[in-house]
Amino acid sequence: MEDLYKQEFYSTVNLTMAKKIPGYSGAMRSICFDLANLKRYIKYVEDYAVTKGHTGLGFRIYLGAEVKLGQDGLVAPRQTVFFVPTCRINSPTSFTNENITGIERLDFGWGDIPDSVNSDTGTP
Repeated sequence: MEDLYKQEFYSTVNLTMAKKIPGYSGAMRSICFDLANLKRYIKYVEDYAVTKGHTGLGFRIYLGAEVKLGQDGLVAPRQTVFFVPTCRINSPTSFTNENITGIERLDFGWGDIPDSVNSDTGTP
C-alpha cells in the first residue's frame, strides 16, 4: 500500500506544492495519534452517543489541511487527518453511517518529517 501511494500520489503532491512554496520539503506520509488521547476521545464519543440514543458507532477519517509552522521552519498548508464520529441510521429502505454533528472532531495528531518513517520499520 505504501509503495503504491508513493508511486501514484506522493510525487504529484510534492511537485505541485514545491511550485507554490519555495523551500517546501515534502508532504507528510504518516500521522501519529497518542493512544491515551484516542481512548479519551472514544469515551467522549460513546458518552455523547448515549445522550442522543445513537448506536452502531464508528469513525470516518477525513483528509484535511491547516496553515501552520512546520518542522522545516515554513508557515504553509500542512496535511492532517481528523476523526468524525458516525452512527448507524436504519430506515425501511437503507442502512447508512452518518456523521454525528454537534460534537468535537479529533485532530490532535502529529506528523513526521517527510520520508522519515516507513510503514515496515519500527520495533517488534
